[in-house]
Parts: sequence; structure tokens; C-alpha cells
Amino acid sequence: MVQSRKHEYMSDFAKENFARGLQEGRQEGRQEGRQEGQALALLTLIGHRGWAPTPEQLLLIQNATEEALTAWLLRVVEADRLEQLFL
Repeated sequence: MVQSRKHEYMSDFAKENFARGLQEGRQEGRQEGRQEGQALALLTLIGHRGWAPTPEQLLLIQNATEEALTAWLLRVVEADRLEQLFL
């Protein structure tokens, strides 16, 4: 018995766009992973300081950009109060 193989043809255009889509997806995934890691680190430091973020502050952290999270991570070390992080 002869088995037939399914052969899928992709044009050069399709291959290029498929590869670009995969690359963009990987980059977005890495970016999201960095932001999640920064948010977790920030929440860990906030907890270590004995502070309890409000639901609004948790939402700010969850939706923050990488730049905002970096700034807050630097501020959490010297802040006297949690509210000072978000100024």
C-alpha cells in the first residue's frame, strides 16, 4: 500500500509573513514576561515593606508599562509610603 503525503505549498510571500508573525509573537511574549516579572518583583518588595496595595494600585501595577514598573521598582526602595510610588 502506498501512503500519500499531504504537501502544503506556501508562497515566498506567505512564508515571509508567517515567519514575521512568529517573530513578532515571540517578541510580544518576551515583553509580557518581562512586565509580569517586574510586576511580581514590585509586589514582593511592597509586601516586604509591610504595605498592602489597594485594588486600584494593584490595577495600576497590572496594567503598567515596562517603563513605569522600572520607575516604581527604583522608588520602592526609598519611599516612606506606598502612595509615593505612583506619583
